[in-house]
Amino acid sequence: MPNKEEEERKAGKIFAEILILFSGCCFAVASYILSHATGEAHWFGRSGAVVVLLSVWVETRNYSAQQRMNDCRQSAAGYIGGSPQDWSIPKRRKVLEYVTLCFILLGTLIWGYGDLVA
Repeated sequence: MPNKEEEERKAGKIFAEILILFSGCCFAVASYILSHATGEAHWFGRSGAVVVLLSVWVETRNYSAQQRMNDCRQSAAGYIGGSPQDWSIPKRRKVLEYVTLCFILLGTLIWGYGDLVA
């Protein structure tokens, strides 16, 4: 039977995802500065693609963690005499999902209109 506390602890760890999103943000800022320094605005626009790529990677990791929690919940319910525990997805994961969606939208806007902004 899956261990509820262990799985919730694993699902609550989002440091790697935050680091990936932060690196995408830093890449966009650095390319914006590079666009101004070189006078070539296309660098900032292209950084939007990197932000979207990293954000999709984070969302994939987030989805996998949520799916593991759902699998554990179903597995625990299948045992005879298994207690009906609350296998809820940690709030951090739910917030991360919305933050990642915002990064995807921001990256798409940078990708499409970054050369006009820089």
